[in-house]
Amino acid sequence: MYRESVERFPGDDWSQGDHFGNQERSFVRDQSVLLNARPGAVLRAIAEDLRHEATPATGAAQAQNPRGTAPPCMPRPFYD
Repeated sequence: MYRESVERFPGDDWSQGDHFGNQERSFVRDQSVLLNARPGAVLRAIAEDLRHEATPATGAAQAQNPRGTAPPCMPRPFYD
């Protein structure tokens, strides 16, 4: 989903994040309907899976893998 956002909005971090968030929301909504589960339960399952797959980052490993940040709100570099 993120790759599609980057391709659709090259150079526009804000729109990439917005588009990715919308894709995530749609995915969670669709899965909750399909599985007859609350959206929070779907999100919890995803978070638990990510925690299970992640390895603890400390020291030098943490410096190589910094946490993501939200880009500042600013005008887009181009307009359609």
